[in-house]
Amino acid sequence: MHKIKTDRAWEQVYARLEQDGLLTDIRPARSSAGSRKQIVSWVAAAAALCISLISVFHLVWPKEAERALLTMQNTEDATTLITTLEDGSIVYLAEDAALHYPEHFEADKREVVLEGNAQFDISGNKTRPFYIDTREVQVEVLGTSFQIRNEGDMPFELVVTRGEVKVTAKDNRESCLVKAGEKVQLLPDGLWVSFVDNDEQPRDASRYIRFKDEKLGDVLHVLNKSLPDTSLAVDPSLADKVFTVTFESHTSPEEIAEVICAGLGLRHVKENDTIRLMN
Repeated sequence: MHKIKTDRAWEQVYARLEQDGLLTDIRPARSSAGSRKQIVSWVAAAAALCISLISVFHLVWPKEAERALLTMQNTEDATTLITTLEDGSIVYLAEDAALHYPEHFEADKREVVLEGNAQFDISGNKTRPFYIDTREVQVEVLGTSFQIRNEGDMPFELVVTRGEVKVTAKDNRESCLVKAGEKVQLLPDGLWVSFVDNDEQPRDASRYIRFKDEKLGDVLHVLNKSLPDTSLAVDPSLADKVFTVTFESHTSPEEIAEVICAGLGLRHVKENDTIRLMN
C-alpha cells in the first residue's frame, strides 16, 4: 500500500513537471514509476545546482557592486555644493560640476572622477594616495588643498594652496609636481608650472554654500574652517544626524546655529568662543 501511494505521488510530480514544460528534452526509455523517479531526482539535483550557483553569485556580486560609483552633482546656480567623503576629505563643487566616487574606498588607494570645477581639501594618508581623474589629466595627492578649473574649452588648471600634487597628462603621460603657491596649466605644448599671483589665489565666488544629506558633525567641521573667531560644536550623540541645508556666504556663526537648531529641533548656548548645539 505504501509503495502504491509513493508511486502515485511520483506520478503526480512527474505530470506537473511535464505540464510546465520542464521535461521537454527528456525522453524516458519506459514510463515506469521507477524511471520517472530517476528523472524527477535528476531535475531536483539540477535545481539544487542552480540554487548553489545563484548563492555563489549573490556572495560575489555585492563585492563588485560596492565598486559602483555614486554621483554628487551641483545643479544650482551661484552655489557651492559641499560634501565630505568617507575618509574625511572635503570637496567643494562649483555650479554645473559633478563628482563620481565610491561609497567605500579601496584599501590601498582612493579614486574619484571630476567633471567641472572644484576645490579639494584632502585628508592626508601616505599609504592610501588620492587620485582625481578628469577628462585630460590625472591628479595624485597625498594630503593637500587645491583648486581645479576644468570646464568647457578652457585649459585645465590646478592651483595648490597647501601641500604638493602630482599631475599627469593622459595623452602623453607627461608629469610634474606642483607645490603650494604654484599652479599648473595643460597647454597645447604640454604642462606649464608657474607661481600664483595674489590676485590668482582661489576664491569662493558663490553666493550660497549648500550641504545635501550631510552629517551634522561634518557640516560643522567644514564651516569652522571659515569662521575666524567663533567655532561651532555639537554633542557627540548628535554628530551623525543627517540633514540638508543652505547658507548664504559669510553668514555669522550665531545665524548658522539658529538655522541648524530650527531645522533639527535643537538649542544652542555660547561658551566663550564656542557655540554648542544640543538637545
